[in-house]
Amino acid sequence: MVDSESNLPVFNATIRISGTNVFVLSDEKGFFQLPVVSSNPIEISHVSYASKTVLVNEIYVDNCPTFPLNLTVQELEEVVAQVYLTTGIRKKTEGTFEIKPKKFGILPGLVEPDVLQTMRQIPGIISTDETIANVNVRGGTHDQNLFLWNGIRLFQTGHFFGLISALNPNLAHTIQLSKNGSSAFYGESVSSVIDISSRSNSVENTSSTIGVNMINAELYTKVKTGEKSSVEVVARRSFTDMLASPTYKNYFNRIFQNTEVIDVTNNQDINYNHEEDFYFYDVTLQYHQKIGQKSELFFDALAISNELTFNESTLVNNQTLARNSQLNQQTLGGNVTWKTNWNAKNSSELSIYSSYYQLDANNQSVENNQILLQENTVLDNGIRLKNSHQLSETVRLTNGYQYNEIGIRSFDDINIPQFTRTVKEVLRSHALIAEIDYRSKNNRLFTRLGARGNYFEKWSLLLLEPRLHLNYALTDHLNVELSGEQKNQTASQIIDLQQDFLGVEKRRWVLANNESIPIQQSNQASLGFVFRKNNWLIHPEAFYKK
Repeated sequence: MVDSESNLPVFNATIRISGTNVFVLSDEKGFFQLPVVSSNPIEISHVSYASKTVLVNEIYVDNCPTFPLNLTVQELEEVVAQVYLTTGIRKKTEGTFEIKPKKFGILPGLVEPDVLQTMRQIPGIISTDETIANVNVRGGTHDQNLFLWNGIRLFQTGHFFGLISALNPNLAHTIQLSKNGSSAFYGESVSSVIDISSRSNSVENTSSTIGVNMINAELYTKVKTGEKSSVEVVARRSFTDMLASPTYKNYFNRIFQNTEVIDVTNNQDINYNHEEDFYFYDVTLQYHQKIGQKSELFFDALAISNELTFNESTLVNNQTLARNSQLNQQTLGGNVTWKTNWNAKNSSELSIYSSYYQLDANNQSVENNQILLQENTVLDNGIRLKNSHQLSETVRLTNGYQYNEIGIRSFDDINIPQFTRTVKEVLRSHALIAEIDYRSKNNRLFTRLGARGNYFEKWSLLLLEPRLHLNYALTDHLNVELSGEQKNQTASQIIDLQQDFLGVEKRRWVLANNESIPIQQSNQASLGFVFRKNNWLIHPEAFYKK
């Protein structure tokens, strides 16, 4: 049995005596030998070659016959990919990316449309440690991004120390992502702005869902409490402290690899036993009330928690010595927003918000009886006022004021050697904001010029942050974009004395003191082109960032 074109042997061809169950397979040399003699024709088949029928007089000859087989060509049906990493992402003229994870769908390796994982499909956004909740934008670290959820600043964005997003996938989130040239109403970041909203403009009907996967159970319910009001509650809790599923075990080994939790010292003379419990939960509450024909009231609240308990024990002089370590990570936040349209050309928005983050760790060592207590807390309170004025058909002026008070406290206590330290910093700032938008009547030119003036009471320091974004249509399909900004940030994360929390949380939030910890500053400029035609979007861009 040989290939008709290459004359090479055909391996694993099936040679069957027609009308019987007698068959043999050709070997690697293409050779075969039938076990019986029959007058029936011989059928030859192979998955890659066209079938062939051989008569008896062609088989039983003096010399070993050769049967050439012709390759068969199978024409597959055309496969049309309707969606490939595109639906749910929109590039806006204002320079931002609008992402809707619900429309984006579920990415490979996930079981739900994750908010933060969806963002990483945009060029320039990666995760250096390959976790979901650690977002690096154009070289900026995770803490240098400003994360807002319905106006609440998030200092914690992940469960399982970054493997799962802390934002519940049941909510219909809309993400506004700005890598450069962001609005002057966003401060406190030297990298990007990720503004996440789950608010709805309309009062929707009552609906509820319940879901369970191999990690957690979740509940979503939205109740229409009146013609102009609704309440939305979403809750999720893992059952990993009660059931260790295969998914949980893989997640646990992934995040705790090479840490104290898994790699407990295993000495030849001393045997260590250890067990761990871990669970997380998140709850969000949203209330929406329309007031008359012109005003709206929003109330948003969220709670996020991770809790890990780690127990070690060993035998010393025939006595059991046990130690218990704990790591708790919590976030609480709330926001009240009032919006009103005074008339067709003027509107206002007032927000009062608060965000609280706490990380507590109690690390007890069996080896040396050392006990390490660590705490890191952040309290961020503020007021935002935003006014919008449509000066003409093409020009809109937006101005506002923001007051912010942030306090960060770090505490360390070690028994061997005896050491205690408490560091607490509080910073109050005022910001005046002005922004002007121009959009030409033919929509070929859009430009936004803004400025933010930050005044810090503690140092009597004024910092100005200019912002610029310009988009001009060269043709019907080709636009040029120019963006630039200067920003400052006072709260950031550092690794302090390499004191980690059980090996998984090394970073803690600190506040700038304008001395040993300076205010972070960034400058960025970019120039790019946007080509749109026949459902194609091509966006090359060059940027400078320091």
